[in-house]
Amino acid sequence: MNRKAWAWLGGIIYLLVSGIWLWDYANSPTGVATDVSGAGSAVREAITPEVQAPPALLAQWRDGRLVLRGRMPDADSRALVLARAGRIYGKAEIADELQIDEAADKIPEGVIRAFPPDLRAARMARLQWRDGRFALESETSSARARAELAAALRRDLGREAPVDARSELPGSGTAQAGSSADLLRARLEPLLREPVAFDPGSPRIAEDARRRLDEAVPLLLGLPRVQLLLAGHSDADGAVAGNQRLSEARAEAVRQHLMDRGVDGRRMVTVGFGSSRPVAPNDNEEGRRRNRRVEIQVHEQRKS
Repeated sequence: MNRKAWAWLGGIIYLLVSGIWLWDYANSPTGVATDVSGAGSAVREAITPEVQAPPALLAQWRDGRLVLRGRMPDADSRALVLARAGRIYGKAEIADELQIDEAADKIPEGVIRAFPPDLRAARMARLQWRDGRFALESETSSARARAELAAALRRDLGREAPVDARSELPGSGTAQAGSSADLLRARLEPLLREPVAFDPGSPRIAEDARRRLDEAVPLLLGLPRVQLLLAGHSDADGAVAGNQRLSEARAEAVRQHLMDRGVDGRRMVTVGFGSSRPVAPNDNEEGRRRNRRVEIQVHEQRKS
């Protein structure tokens, strides 16, 4: 197929994907959009080594639900974490997304035995263990409640590793929900307006773009009705079919990056357009750099 045919086909795919996703998005009572990207798990597995590593351990508490993610060195370590979660959280819903990976960096035994801590004093909390430290983000009813939660975690975990509780999930405090959501959206849109950039010929996200995505994560967690359409693109270097696959892999890389940091993958849909939709000429390096991108469309599910 020539480039004109690929561009025509890409336009049809875009209309179909957008229409299917938006229909699902508008009609789903749970805000879950269907992934019709076609990129599939094989592409995700192929690009995972190119994406910045997720935290070694993550516990996320929200709306009576605890999500556990991480790479455990063995089955016994995973069992210890799940047993502790069951004792602390009782009948709360526990989503076990822990993986056993013998090649993962070793996690100190004391950290495994102390994880997860009790996060129920917060409306929403996200605790990560990475590079020998715990990092806490939380949404609580007051500054005092936040300080008490951080102090309790330091008592429980500080002997094993420092607890950094400097950051706070947006939307906390006593502001009304409507005004808080408006503030979050106002902060989110500039971060996602600029396309996500990539290294040449690669699904690896550029460093500056990774930082912007990381800044957007707590905002997305505070806006559960927001859903994302991730559209991948490439420059014109290389074969048309290869560029199509690369654009799909780039969109999936952004989705995986956000998932690794706690954003529900069902809130995101990926699609690739190859080199069929350039935003700049491909006859110079600056133009090719601008064409290597993922554009993010933000939509909000209608209230039922």
